[in-house]
Amino acid sequence: MSAAAAQAPVQQPLRRQFLRHPMDVPVDITILRSGVPQTIPARIVDLGEGGLSAVLAGEVIAGQAVGVEFNLPVPSEFIRAKAVVRHYAQMLCGLEFLSLAAHQKEIIRSWSERLTRPSYKSPAVLTPADETAAQITAPSTAANKRTTTIRISAKARKTFSILAALSFLLAGIGVFAWWQWQTGWKKLEAQVPFVSSGSSPKPLVVPSGIMQGRLVHKVDPVYPQQGRQANIQGTVLLRVIVGADGSVVEVNPVSGNNTLAQAAIAAVQWWRFDPYQVNGRAVPVETQVSVVFQP
Repeated sequence: MSAAAAQAPVQQPLRRQFLRHPMDVPVDITILRSGVPQTIPARIVDLGEGGLSAVLAGEVIAGQAVGVEFNLPVPSEFIRAKAVVRHYAQMLCGLEFLSLAAHQKEIIRSWSERLTRPSYKSPAVLTPADETAAQITAPSTAANKRTTTIRISAKARKTFSILAALSFLLAGIGVFAWWQWQTGWKKLEAQVPFVSSGSSPKPLVVPSGIMQGRLVHKVDPVYPQQGRQANIQGTVLLRVIVGADGSVVEVNPVSGNNTLAQAAIAAVQWWRFDPYQVNGRAVPVETQVSVVFQP
């Protein structure tokens, strides 16, 4: 009973120097019994860089030195260390590491912090003092960002103002040039009698026989393959407007098969006549042209 009383303070979990985090990793606990090493399978309950708690499939004694072997999945790291049993009750024991490499401590710390449950406070969780400091620091950081943004915006506004001024200047020059051009054009128009398109004389109607005699260039129509296969034949009558220069400016069908009429129009629009003159002046005329199709 006296030995148990002496060991009781060691068993108190409040004496831990390192925080432990929930864990579920198999572990082998090796003990010496009568000088013979014996391995007890166990499962880690919580783990920290200073030690671990595990559920054992066997019995150990508080203060007993043991060997600990387990493997952390990510990154794959095999941990082997010496430990001492700090407390044991109802298959649950607490072990404190006696020798652990620095890089292994870092791996355990990183792995355990990543798997920390919300109910546990990890070293990464801010204390009230840290939270207050973060709240004080955050506005200053935001203020710095706002200051930087304001500086950039001011520079952008200055550049935009310069570009806007140049744009207005160029626009003003363009408007002035356009005004000068319009003024000069109006002066020229004032010197030339204006002839409205509505006042232009209508084409003079000339019989087809007269215009046929003034034909200087003729393009024969291409007999449509569809009309040839259907044995379509006949005469297509076209209304033709001949310009003052003798070129055909407008062709419209008057009568005849539609398929043949399209072929006739395609050819007649390339015809050319000797300009028709009235009182020594060439004038546009209207006449009719007959195109005969025979297979």
